[in-house]
Amino acid sequence: MRDRHTYSPELVRGYVDEELLLAGREKIEYCVLPGNIGYIYLSTFDYDYLMEDLDDVMDHVKDTDGLIIDVRNNDGGETDNMRIITSRFIESPLDFLQGSLKGGVPYDDPPLEPDYSKYRYTNAVVVLINGATFSMGELFSEVMKQLPNVTLVGDTTAGGGNSGFDGTPLSKDYYLPSGKLIIVPTTSTSRYDGLPIEWNGVPPDTRITQDDQGAQLGIDNQLEHAMEMLTQ
Repeated sequence: MRDRHTYSPELVRGYVDEELLLAGREKIEYCVLPGNIGYIYLSTFDYDYLMEDLDDVMDHVKDTDGLIIDVRNNDGGETDNMRIITSRFIESPLDFLQGSLKGGVPYDDPPLEPDYSKYRYTNAVVVLINGATFSMGELFSEVMKQLPNVTLVGDTTAGGGNSGFDGTPLSKDYYLPSGKLIIVPTTSTSRYDGLPIEWNGVPPDTRITQDDQGAQLGIDNQLEHAMEMLTQ
């Protein structure tokens, strides 16, 4: 899998002065980085963990001058979680990504809505992505890319945005004689430019790659670039 070995949470910790805080059943890590930059790492959009702790996370970073949302190696998850976090950044309703079921039958999801009852972050935001950002992590990245104060930094996402999991209606499971599982999507979701996310992924606005040599030296190229952007 592209990029899976070039991102490490241990590299991120080398840039943190304060202790990284944990939330959402330890699926979220967050802090304020040097330069008054907020940092939120979302490892997954699975289950309902964002619903439980997002208020505390957003409250911790609300007074920062800029914010990094890190979804590198995010393995996807539930649409409701993606809706909840984007509701804290969008200022007006945004059409959901277009998609279709097998056979070309379109399916319609309601627009993404801002949560006017909650604090919404309006300063500059960088979303970090890589080749191991999958599924709902890709849809989240594509949605955030539409916002005027958001920049995607890193490398193109995996291009596995429609796989579903565990035999849900979004996918079909096939087991090979070896015992390995192949999950074949039964839906197609398109980016806002009309291209399917499957195979194409979501490209960054600014492409910054990672490398094993840098990682061994404790350097996170993508995070460093994001921090430089937000402190200029």
